[in-house]
Amino acid sequence: DGTLVTNLPYASHNWSTAGDYAVKFTAYNESNPGGVSATQMVHVAEGIYYVALTSTNPVPPFGSWNTAATNIQAAVDVAFVGGTVLVSNGFYRTGVRDVAGVTNRITVMTPYLTVASANGPAVTLIDGSDLVRCVYLTNNVVLSGFTLTNGNVPGSGNGGGVYCESTSVTITNCVLIDNNAGTGGGAEGGTLNNCTL
Repeated sequence: DGTLVTNLPYASHNWSTAGDYAVKFTAYNESNPGGVSATQMVHVAEGIYYVALTSTNPVPPFGSWNTAATNIQAAVDVAFVGGTVLVSNGFYRTGVRDVAGVTNRITVMTPYLTVASANGPAVTLIDGSDLVRCVYLTNNVVLSGFTLTNGNVPGSGNGGGVYCESTSVTITNCVLIDNNAGTGGGAEGGTLNNCTL
């Protein structure tokens, strides 16, 4: 977009609209007074990815309610760092990912992603069907406004409702009920705020 910055130890920039932008870096030193350049394409996304069970036209990257994904994992898989996956009302029991030999209904590994229900835990449920863990989180992820139910990690597994790989994960305004695991049937790890177990 024509922005130029020079002589900084690092640079940052915000774009006002989504799209693909060519970013050119040039470095100079005594051996290269004319500089050496490299160009990198940067993809700037809208940042909100929509999920609705009743969507009749799910089209990646799920950038509106009209093209919303029908399962949470599909939207999480296309989301960029720092984005938000916004989930409409429903009983979500499709979509799975394996991590370290445990199957999870939802696996969120994209850094700084927020996965939030539009209308709260009373009407937005993630169901493990007594077969899989409900949610696996890492990398400063935030999970907000869900009921996590019927999660199951058999044997000595951890976190039937939610397992947080790091303490940087936050679960807020969630209800964790009827989950089972060897340790932390409802939750293992992370920080829980305003949650009911």
